[in-house]
Formats: sequence, structure tokens, C-alpha cells
Amino acid sequence: MNRLYPMCRIFVALLVLIAFGNSAQAQNPSDPGFEYKVQLMQENPLRWGVYVRYVNGYTPTVEALVANGAQATLKVKSTDGLTNFTPVEGPWSQLDVSPTPTEEPTFDYYAVGSSGFTIDLAAEEETLLFTFESVGGVCLDTIALIDNYNDPFNSLPNSANNNPGNNFQVFDSDNAGNVIAEWVNNYAPSAWSCEDCDSDGILNAFEDTNGNGQFDVGIDSSHLCDGCDPLHVETAFLAADSTICSGGSHDLTVSIEGPWPPYTITYNDGAGDILVNNYNSGDAITVSPTATTSYTLIDVIDAMGCQIDPDSISGGATVTVEGPLSIDTQPVSDTDCAGTDVTFSVTATNGGDGDLLYQWYLNTGSGWTALDGTPPYSGENSATLTVNNIQATMDGDQFRVDVSTESC
Repeated sequence: MNRLYPMCRIFVALLVLIAFGNSAQAQNPSDPGFEYKVQLMQENPLRWGVYVRYVNGYTPTVEALVANGAQATLKVKSTDGLTNFTPVEGPWSQLDVSPTPTEEPTFDYYAVGSSGFTIDLAAEEETLLFTFESVGGVCLDTIALIDNYNDPFNSLPNSANNNPGNNFQVFDSDNAGNVIAEWVNNYAPSAWSCEDCDSDGILNAFEDTNGNGQFDVGIDSSHLCDGCDPLHVETAFLAADSTICSGGSHDLTVSIEGPWPPYTITYNDGAGDILVNNYNSGDAITVSPTATTSYTLIDVIDAMGCQIDPDSISGGATVTVEGPLSIDTQPVSDTDCAGTDVTFSVTATNGGDGDLLYQWYLNTGSGWTALDGTPPYSGENSATLTVNNIQATMDGDQFRVDVSTESC
């Protein structure tokens, strides 16, 4: 603690929104609800299926009711085509096709919809809703479910004057028939890939990409023609703010979501970039700034050499440095006549941030006591203490001042 205690002596001589229709616009990917996935079918490598699962805490009854108007919209290159939509769970069928819309002129959008139906949903399990094939039975160049949040064609009104977004609302008898969950996100964005880019005899859609030695349905997903698609590192968050005393240190941490540790991270301290190798999520990065410093995360690269999307980096940390403190002028003892006012002053300097704080103390012979504004004392929390109307009984009283900052 950088606390300073100058002393002096006195001598006296006398402080739920639910939106219908394009409902996903009002949702958040972290809300409880349902996610879609498009997956290459293992039994037929030129057929795909759209699956649904529930996430983030929602637990339906054994039979929940899917509301009328359920929809999944698939996005493919305009040079490809989709056909033979076959329902598996629920009466799904193709609704329409929006070819090469102005918002995305190189893609076609296939909307597949269903009327209401009951569905059995088991915890942590996927349910296959429908399957489809490519026109001509070829491996598709790319396919994805529409991203309700970011796809330009889903910004209404669109050029086709339709509503292409994903929609999956569920009623549950245990909740008085109210809508209790709906579509919130897509998952496993590359589980569709029918290619074998590493020539190991395993199609990309079925590769082990999380490094645990086996293919995990709904988890492993990588288009291995590009080893970093999707990016292995999903998110990285730098934390946290702190205040330290001069000469002290603070531990920064980076929380990373994604497989393939350890990571190589780069952060900046305002003076330059700093590289940290062999980093695991949550490890401490000890910093000892001599002045207040802001830290930003610049880059994260996983053990496969894949670099994080800069838009997936968030957070930041500012380490405020208070001190060092120094006393420039010490209080001086005083001798004066009874009935007069005397003052004691200190001059201090804070070499860092933070306001200087003062607390004056009195010792009448029984130990030090913090002054609290009780007369005849005033200014006990300032650089100057005033003792009003001194008396002979104060002869020999001692005063000291504690100079500090909020933290030091």
C-alpha cells in the first residue's frame, strides 16, 4: 500500500417479446429455442437432410405441437438446384423458389414449409425433418440454411416480396398452449460437404474436426477443402479492467471458444503488438504497466494454423495505475496561544491516475483516532487540517495525515 503518514505536533502554551411471421428477427442466438442444420446423409452421399434440435435450456414435453407455418429456407449457388423434397417428421413440402434475387444475385433460395404437427423431441438429440437431393445427383458447390439475422435477402421487404426466413414455433400443453420456443439459430454450417478434400476416404461432412478421435454428429463440421472453413476459433474475449498500485501487476485473460488448442494470440498494449504462444483459454497473462494502459486483442490462431474472424474478437481491458505517491511538503508542528485557530498542511504528488485522498488522525496519548469532522476539527479529508479555538488541554496533541488514492 502506498500510504504515507506525515506527522506533526501541536504545543499549546495557554448507489418477452414474441414476434410472429418472420419471428427470428426478434430472437437472439443465445435464447432458448430451436436450431436447424443441413447434413449430408451417410447412407446416401448425394442426399441431404434438414435437422432440428432444441438448445439453451428449453425442455419440451414428450409430444409438442409445431405451429402451422414452419419453414426452412435453403440457399444454393444458382448453378445448382434442389429437388425431391421428402418429408420425414411432419408434412414438409417445397413452397417456392426465389432465383437470383437482387440482394444475392448468384444464389437461389428454396423455401420448404409445413403445416402444424406433433413432434417427439428428446433432450440433446437431433430430429430429421425432411430430405432432398441435388438436381442431376451431383455434389453441390455449397449449400446453407438462410441466416435470419444477416442474410441480405431476409431484410424485409425484399425484392421478391416474400418472407424467406427460417421459422419453427412450438406450442406445449404444459404451458397453457402458449408458444414457448422458436427458431433461434443454425448449427454445424459445413455438415453438408460431400467432398473428400484430404483424400482419406472420409467425406468432409463426416470428418473428426474437434480432435477427439471420432465423428460427433452435430458437433464435427468442416469443409476440408478449406481447412479453416468454418473457422475453428469461434469467439475470443479479452478481459478485464482493473486498478493497480504503482509497481503492481494484473492478470489479463482471453476466453476462447473453439477446438484445437493451444493457441497463438496477439494483443496490443498501445505501444506495440505482443505475441503469446502455447496459450490455452483462460490462462493468465501477467502485465505490469507503469502507467494506465489499455489492452486490445488483435488475433487468435489455433493449433491448425486457422485464424479467427476479426469480427469474432470482443472485449478489452484497461489497467489503471495509481501512484507512486510522494510527500512534497510535510506538516509542521505549531505553537500558538489558546483561543486561536491553527492549521496543518501537507503537499503530495500522485505520479499516476486517481485522486489524492486525505485522512487526518489525532493522538491525545491513547492511540490514533480518525477525525470525522467533529468540532473543533475541520478539513480532516483535505490537504489542510484546521484546529479551531485551541485550548491548553490540547497541549502535546499529535496529528498525522494518511495520503492515499482510492486503491493505493
